Amino acid sequence: MVVCLPAWPGDTASSANAVNASGVIVGDSSNTQRRHAVRWAADGSVTDLETLPGGRYAAAEAVNASGLAAGYSYDSPFGQRAVRWGVDGVVTDLGALPGDSESYAWGIISAGAIVGSSRGSGGLRPVRWDPDGTITPLGNGNGAALAINDSGQITGCTNRNGLLDPTLWSPDGCATTLVPAPGHTSGSARINASGTVFGSSGTTNGDVRWHAAVWGEDGVAQLLGDLSEGDTSVVRWTNDAHTSVGWATRGGVTYAVRWASNGPPREGRRPVPRPRALARGHGPGSARPDRRGPDRSASPKSGGLRR
Repeated sequence: MVVCLPAWPGDTASSANAVNASGVIVGDSSNTQRRHAVRWAADGSVTDLETLPGGRYAAAEAVNASGLAAGYSYDSPFGQRAVRWGVDGVVTDLGALPGDSESYAWGIISAGAIVGSSRGSGGLRPVRWDPDGTITPLGNGNGAALAINDSGQITGCTNRNGLLDPTLWSPDGCATTLVPAPGHTSGSARINASGTVFGSSGTTNGDVRWHAAVWGEDGVAQLLGDLSEGDTSVVRWTNDAHTSVGWATRGGVTYAVRWASNGPPREGRRPVPRPRALARGHGPGSARPDRRGPDRSASPKSGGLRR
């Protein structure tokens, strides 16, 4: 059964980006004038989350067990900042690395640590914010940290000569490059509480195509499959029952999809299910999602990373 979550009163579209174990969902709601972050309670009621002063656009991308949310908000017509929303909906600017002007938050854990990226003249760099707000870069290269679990494992992608390497950082900050699916050159990864790594694998040369994938214990991506006659898909979350959800495109239309697994992984890999379309989503030309890269956070043609 598919349940449609209400947009904020007066808005015409909405997107759910993350859910916690209590059923609290965060995402965004929009109309022709603005897009703003929202939170849905377990009963489906929607609450507006603050936008930074001076901005009209914001989105909540992650939520932890206590209801703290993380994402981004504009603080001017063109400036994006990583933010945290308290359970009361009050927004806090997380700042950026010294010398950088923009930042983005993509993941948050129970203890309050947040991961994301910081942008400046040197490009986009993966970062972690401690609960007290201290920001630390993950290595010296360009990329984005997209998810963190309570064990301190972080996943995302790093830029290698214009290609995106799916990357896993250990709690001590050591980076491991994961392997895309056979024949693919790039990827982007997220991670859940049990350490399952998922996301997308694809090419970043010429016509971009991303495909939903999970990584086995051998560090190699296994494709989950696109919709029949579809051409692009991305996993946004995989739970401990090995069910994955995300989006896929077919005929220029984006659909929310679920990949169901009939059992646990075999030899560190999951069976390959076919995706099931859940509901019609945004069509071509929509700002969400786009094909610039996996999770809407990558720009494959330029080799940079952006939302």
